[in-house]
Amino acid sequence: MTTERIANKYWALLAIGAFIRLTLCWVNPAANAFDDHFEPVQLIVEKGALPGKLDCWQCYQPPVFYVAGACVAKLLFMLGVGVASVMKCLQLLNCLYGIVTLWFVLLILRLLPLSDFSRFLAFGMTCFLPRHIYMCAMHSNDTLSYLLVAVCLWFLVMIISGRDSFHNLAALGLSICAALFTKYTTFSIIPVVGLSMALLPLRDKPLRAAVRDGIGVLFLPMLLLGIFMIDNKLRYGAALPYNVAIFDPAHIQPRDPGGAEFTSFAPARFVKRPILWPGQVSSFWTLLYSSMWFDTEPKFLPLFKHGDLAWWITYFQWLKGETPAPPAFKTTTPFVAATGSTLIALGLVPLVFVITGLVRLVHTVKDSLATRRWDDTLSLQPFVVLLLLNLAGIVQLTIRLPVFCAMKGSYLLPSLPSLGVLLALGIMTWESHRTFRFVCGGFFAMLFMTVIASTLAMVINLA
Repeated sequence: MTTERIANKYWALLAIGAFIRLTLCWVNPAANAFDDHFEPVQLIVEKGALPGKLDCWQCYQPPVFYVAGACVAKLLFMLGVGVASVMKCLQLLNCLYGIVTLWFVLLILRLLPLSDFSRFLAFGMTCFLPRHIYMCAMHSNDTLSYLLVAVCLWFLVMIISGRDSFHNLAALGLSICAALFTKYTTFSIIPVVGLSMALLPLRDKPLRAAVRDGIGVLFLPMLLLGIFMIDNKLRYGAALPYNVAIFDPAHIQPRDPGGAEFTSFAPARFVKRPILWPGQVSSFWTLLYSSMWFDTEPKFLPLFKHGDLAWWITYFQWLKGETPAPPAFKTTTPFVAATGSTLIALGLVPLVFVITGLVRLVHTVKDSLATRRWDDTLSLQPFVVLLLLNLAGIVQLTIRLPVFCAMKGSYLLPSLPSLGVLLALGIMTWESHRTFRFVCGGFFAMLFMTVIASTLAMVINLA
């Protein structure tokens, strides 16, 4: 197959991925998101300055996303655009962040020692991962954080591979700064970069040059983050404020008996009922996994035409801890519920490949220790480190806030490139077998079509 034909296949995946994100974003009301991220933007536009951390529920968040939104909003207001249209434009801008993230994931995959077959399927899984599609349809700082982490990884892999020009080092440092000041979940990029720079001497880079480059990349991000945390500590009593004084989900959200649980994995419960339900709100790994594949904490389903409004009112009163759960589980539409259950079941196969990729990488490290050839290990290790640190951060958040809102797949998506890389490595373990390639390709084609059908069904029901 020619290089041009291969490139066209990647562009086709990107185009379809962009299309389903844009269509869902278009029909989703601008205010429909997990949290109100418009309020900080509004305060910046009105005051011409950053709001205080206690001025609104989301004001504790780092400012990059809101400042960028405020700049766009001010320009649109100067052009005479109304408030509702400005909100929609900011929502579409957030969708654009998500689409550009896909492109950077593709750039990363092309830099790594992966086969064409595994790279194509890994990029396809990135394009059709339901949770990323859903987050692109909302106005939230999460999507920009995914993009900025992907940008950091792209520059980092180029530097590891020997393209350590001043421009790439400077661009990596600035990208880290932007990521750190977008969302707390990006903080894991600091140790990822630090470890990678520390390992550069294994590629015959002089130790002094590696130390110089590492300090050069991390000095400004660490300086700014230190100033930010000290200022927060002096003003608000916490280096990284979290506005539980305004709203504390731990006081209202329902829990299963025993509270947050880290030793169970029961996706079959969500296959049966693909949304949050009694008995399905406290298993950490189950919630993290299931929410990657469907609208399990419902944001789109309640807005469907011909839905049972009274049932959804009772349901959300239960999620707020105000009433018991509705007496019976109801689906909005049989087709969407069926595709949701199907996706949660089918997603177990990519999960197996990701775990296999982790095992394969462990063997790669062992081979490197034996042969003293570190090229593949050095270029792949940042993705494992990022994923493990990202998971550790979500565990820490859940321990502090042991309710379902802390156990979201959206918090794992800063590791979107890592999931793609590990999926590809897992596929490469068996791809030498022709039958495997045929079955695997057919499975992922079916999975991608199911995601497209499920998303477009949501679009039709929301339109």
